Amino acid sequence: MSTTKNTTKQASEKPLLSHSSILIFSGFLIGMVSRNAVRPGDEMLVYGAGVVGLVSYFGLGLLARARKQRATNHDFQQASTRLEKRINRHVARGGPIKAGPMAPKLPRSDRQYLTVVRSNEPYIS
Repeated sequence: MSTTKNTTKQASEKPLLSHSSILIFSGFLIGMVSRNAVRPGDEMLVYGAGVVGLVSYFGLGLLARARKQRATNHDFQQASTRLEKRINRHVARGGPIKAGPMAPKLPRSDRQYLTVVRSNEPYIS
């Protein structure tokens, strides 16, 4: 039942005219004027409508790009804020991390004789 509501909602949100249809209609009008397919008294009106359509196509394109950039910046800012909060939860706030006891410093000649692994079982070769 929820899928039916979602499909009808998505179908009703589609615009009646697409972004590129404005460009197509404007080109059609300007083409009609250039081929003298319009009455002589209506040439300026049809040509003006075509030019206004071209200007609005490019203007709407710029607005859509700016809106998309704002949305991307907003999403990036939210993700960055969430990440900072998450990191702050895991990082100690009490100052520098205190190191545990350090191994004793031995002369370089004695380092090769350090026991690496200890075992209670006898060595069998």
